[in-house]
Amino acid sequence: MPKEQGRFHATFGDDGKVPPVSFFDGTDWRNRIGKGKKRLPAVHHSGIAVHPDSGDRLFVATDIGVWTSEEGGAGRWEAFAGSLGMTTGSGIPVRQWLDLATAK
Repeated sequence: MPKEQGRFHATFGDDGKVPPVSFFDGTDWRNRIGKGKKRLPAVHHSGIAVHPDSGDRLFVATDIGVWTSEEGGAGRWEAFAGSLGMTTGSGIPVRQWLDLATAK
């Protein structure tokens, strides 16, 4: 999805009124906070990155760490334990933690 015109993901913090992670498909906004017990935590969301090779793999920076989804955020989210551990994502530039997350 990163290369598709007019389609994008966005974070909106977490004010309780708007889903903190959403996807715009060119026509409508869609909630991307996940489902059930695998939802994103109800904390401030400060950034989002889409994996450059897989538009369904998302990374979201929150006040309690970085979370990842391999389902475009529609299904489940999990704490990202890669090379970032559970550091607070909001203090890390999005490009930097995406580089770390996708390093081989």
